[in-house]
Amino acid sequence: MNVMANLVNFGWRHIELLVPKEWNLASEKGSMRKGYFRLEEDIPRLELLWEKIPFEKAPDHEKILNEYLRSVEKKNKEKKLIQVGREEIKINGHPAILYRGRINNMLITISAWYCEKSEKAFLSVIYFKPSDDIKQLTKDIQRSIRCHFPDGYKILWSTYAVSLRLPKNYYLVDGKFSALFSYVIFKEVKKEIYIVLGYSGVPKHILKKVGGLKEWYEKFIIKKTLKKILKLGKVIYEEKENIITIKAKTSSLIPFQSKILRGYLWLDEMRERIFSLSSVSPKKLEEESQIILKDLLQQMIGAKEGYGADLAIK
Repeated sequence: MNVMANLVNFGWRHIELLVPKEWNLASEKGSMRKGYFRLEEDIPRLELLWEKIPFEKAPDHEKILNEYLRSVEKKNKEKKLIQVGREEIKINGHPAILYRGRINNMLITISAWYCEKSEKAFLSVIYFKPSDDIKQLTKDIQRSIRCHFPDGYKILWSTYAVSLRLPKNYYLVDGKFSALFSYVIFKEVKKEIYIVLGYSGVPKHILKKVGGLKEWYEKFIIKKTLKKILKLGKVIYEEKENIITIKAKTSSLIPFQSKILRGYLWLDEMRERIFSLSSVSPKKLEEESQIILKDLLQQMIGAKEGYGADLAIK
């Protein structure tokens, strides 16, 4: 591995860090309370795990590490985990412990800490081959990790096709990544506001198959994602400056209980992708959801002119 590889910002489930640009999100699962994701380019690979634990029950970093080491040894009974080194460090200002070991012809570096501001216990685990010299890379990753953020900060979410920043009170509730169609659904924690990002590669092939952008939206966004949230009435499409705006609502006997859909749909020929951004909210929250949606659109469209390195469409 090229340990001098360029590092880029990566964000997922309210965690941000620097990683080699060649590393991709290989696996992930979780919720607001507990989760995991893995980044890799074959070997080495990084796994990051966390669990919500109230401050009054907060474990120290030694306990977090030792419990994880016991779980690793249970899974690898034939190969013993051998400690190579252990030292106290700091991660995002928190006391942490760094463990270095060897298992199954692999080297492993583990960092454990507790963030009292997010009230989460964290583990960062990097596997690599003995022939790889990633000491400096490991340090760079550890120094870059952010596990808590100030008020007003917008959290980075890095998908395969685009990175976006959302307010802290939005969390991932559903998502899927595939060559044909990918999507992520975010929800505001205390309000019924949903944000849906969807995209497809190989647009010429897909559009020829489905018939056009509107047909793509109905087949992939409405039927595969939005139907999980609401049942829509008539959908209105209006094209302006190569972007299709989308409007629809649910029917209700009580007008203010209607759900409103607003969205944007466009073909990015240079990057060979179809993109859509949509919001769903009660009518009384429509203005708030539109502010979020328009900001995300600006991030994606503006990225073409260098809106921000970590927001650039790949």
